Amino acid sequence: MKLNHKTIFAFLPFLAAFCTYAQQKKHLRPEEYGQWYQMAAGTLSHNGKWMTYSMQHTDGRDTLFLKNTVVGITRSFPSGRGESFSPNDRWFAHVESDTVKLLDLHDGLRKAFGGFTGYRFLRGSSVLCLQNEESGKLKLVNLSDWKETALSGVSNVVFDKSGTKIAFVEGEKPLQAVRYIDLAKGHKSEWLPLAKDGQFESLSWNETGRALALLRKTGDLSEGVPEYELWLYDDVAKKEAPAVLKKEDSAFPEGDYLPLSPLHVSSNGTAVFFETSRIPDNRPNSEKNSIVQIWHNNESQLPPSEKDADWFANRPKWTAWLPKAKSVRVLETQDYENAVLVNKEKFALLYRTGNYRPHYLYHGDYTDAYLMNLSTGELRLVAKKIHDEYARIIVSKGGNHILYFKEKQWWSYDVLTAKTVSLTGRLDIAFENEEFDRSREKGPYGCGGWMNGGEYVLLYDKFDVWLVSPDGQTRKRLTTGRENNLIWRMAKTGTGKLVRESYSGLVVNDFSLSEGFCLKFRDHENHDEGLAYYSKGHLRHLARRSATISDIYQSDDAKTLVFAESRFDSSPSLQVLENNGDVKLLAQANGQQAKFDWGKSELIRYSVGNTKLKGVLIWPAGYVAGKKYPMIVNIYEKKSHLLHEYTNPSTALSDGFNATDFSLEGYFVLLPDIVFTPNEPGKSALNCITAAVNAVLEKGVVDKDALGLVGHSFGGYETALTITQTDMFKAAVAGAMVTDPVGYYLTLDGWGNSNMWRFEEYQMRIRAPYYGPEFRENSPVMNADKINTPLLIWVGDKDGNIPWWESMKLNNALWRLKKKHVFLVYKGEDHVLLKKESREDLYKRMMHWFAVHLKDATPEDWAN
Repeated sequence: MKLNHKTIFAFLPFLAAFCTYAQQKKHLRPEEYGQWYQMAAGTLSHNGKWMTYSMQHTDGRDTLFLKNTVVGITRSFPSGRGESFSPNDRWFAHVESDTVKLLDLHDGLRKAFGGFTGYRFLRGSSVLCLQNEESGKLKLVNLSDWKETALSGVSNVVFDKSGTKIAFVEGEKPLQAVRYIDLAKGHKSEWLPLAKDGQFESLSWNETGRALALLRKTGDLSEGVPEYELWLYDDVAKKEAPAVLKKEDSAFPEGDYLPLSPLHVSSNGTAVFFETSRIPDNRPNSEKNSIVQIWHNNESQLPPSEKDADWFANRPKWTAWLPKAKSVRVLETQDYENAVLVNKEKFALLYRTGNYRPHYLYHGDYTDAYLMNLSTGELRLVAKKIHDEYARIIVSKGGNHILYFKEKQWWSYDVLTAKTVSLTGRLDIAFENEEFDRSREKGPYGCGGWMNGGEYVLLYDKFDVWLVSPDGQTRKRLTTGRENNLIWRMAKTGTGKLVRESYSGLVVNDFSLSEGFCLKFRDHENHDEGLAYYSKGHLRHLARRSATISDIYQSDDAKTLVFAESRFDSSPSLQVLENNGDVKLLAQANGQQAKFDWGKSELIRYSVGNTKLKGVLIWPAGYVAGKKYPMIVNIYEKKSHLLHEYTNPSTALSDGFNATDFSLEGYFVLLPDIVFTPNEPGKSALNCITAAVNAVLEKGVVDKDALGLVGHSFGGYETALTITQTDMFKAAVAGAMVTDPVGYYLTLDGWGNSNMWRFEEYQMRIRAPYYGPEFRENSPVMNADKINTPLLIWVGDKDGNIPWWESMKLNNALWRLKKKHVFLVYKGEDHVLLKKESREDLYKRMMHWFAVHLKDATPEDWAN
């Protein structure tokens, strides 16, 4: 067929229309949400040349990936987990089902070891130890010649810190033995003296791998209550009999016994730390068997302290045994409730809250901190009246200094000299979080960690990171965030390993000043984020993004940095930042998103009085200019930090709300910042919400007659309270909330603790007397007659945080007043929904509720 010019020009419009149609993005439907998955960063090799990550699907189809950060070679391992690199980065291992798989990263050699579910690289990178705890198999593989040593009937396997020594229990109960292997001498195992023909548990090496402690079962106090004796080999190489601690020893605490307990051996091998418990009293007790409880007006707390006393008497108590001194010291008592080891286990830091009772809070207002010399038992006061809150007492890595926050400043206590100095008192900068607006005393901006084993500590003000010596002589600001409106923090501030998880203080990471370290910043105004590296007194900027930066990994030589990056409209990706400043894509999640319409997020600004605030406005997917859309407002406290948060679309949500889902369904979504005035949570929320909504309405893109409000927990309380004060919202959804503040204040929570702390110290922000007008003014139930907004209430009937009947009270009030509402009670569910069927049901009903009231959809029977 011959085409003339007229034919060609006539065909062009059809061609253009076809191309436009071909490129047009699709609307994503809920039934397609299952295509989305989570990408989880894994492990970076020590040399920075390899990175792992996994793709995790909701149906369990997980895949582990290994990718070369230099040339991009990628390997995938379906159902792979538990990956790691050998210390020399030659070997990569992971687990698939009951098989450990090994890959030589130099030549590609692969090995598979069936029948094993765990592994560990030992003695540098020369030995691979394979384990199967269930079957009791253990195998040592020499990675140079592939020679194997196999053992069976093995349990309680423990490794020393260097990965050179292994100790384990061999045989069946009750005729077991304890053996150990010193890999420096080969793979042959040796018996420990006397450690045979018994039942052994809780093996534990000291830090040097010289001393080993264990428990040997001696019998049962009663049915199901075993007791043990404690053994310590202070030097396993000497093959000498152990020191033994028994309940019958004169030094052992009277009335206590030694239960199954985790053990910790001091670094010098001279002390063992374990738990003791009170011997159960099975004798008849008239008070315990009484048909009545007696509560007095002078109780130190609610419930009465007798209950607390019984609980403490029967809880495991951290105890120290010093065999050479023939000394046993119970560190935790009813007076000193908590203990942590400091200064290489020579001292214990003890907490005492009983001096500040009666307390109307969760654990009490304040604590006194004491230091016990474990050799002499001497007690020394460190500080009085420190606010009893996580991260206000911090121990240095070496344990020579105790840092605490009190009276708006950081203080340092020297364990060796007993000297206390103020670290920040002379600085004309606030280290107290001035923006904190809950009821309790303001806390610090935070601590970024210790430097050089405790030589310095890193402290935060609102914008910057400070390097401070514990003696207060050095105070140096490392960043210039205040001048540039940037908030600087350490990129990695993870908690150091605790000896015992019940310790309420904090042991933070330790960094090297000579090696340098990575920092992260966030722009206070536009929420851009970035990374920089501090080395040799200089701060070198590495990257800045209009995105969220997370999951930061750094190679040992600091030449390679891997980080995750995401935005509301861009699924998380892994980026590699090389030493020359180049950034390249390593992996991208959810590439299928490119085929679908997606919304976008932006910051909005508004003011309440003299306070300038921000919020996040999320636009509808496939937005059409000139059209006005309905808008959902989701509230809690401050939410503008969620500007760049990416959330997978999902129909199975723990609280029913997902901003991405609503954007896909054609809604604007507003996430406003809310700040509070004491004793006025309701008025504060209303003022902030109203100002934020008005700022959006000024854009002319939202239908003012199609506004919805949604919140969960404290956000649910705010939602219910807000609609007692305004009729601007045409529908609302509130879940798992307080509705009767007086009633909630005067009851106990699901764990048997008074709720008063939630008002006087926490989110409820009402410190006025419960019988005053403030409680009535901030009560959804007492103002239910003013509610004209159709309200969907939901709750789980096993909610241990806020009892379900709190939501029921508002339901009953609205029912009596004949107000438009629906009450959903999910059977067997807690404060958030855990069952998939419950989550999907709430998603559908919430979406339908807003569609009916904001989009004029035809209501289903339940929504009438």
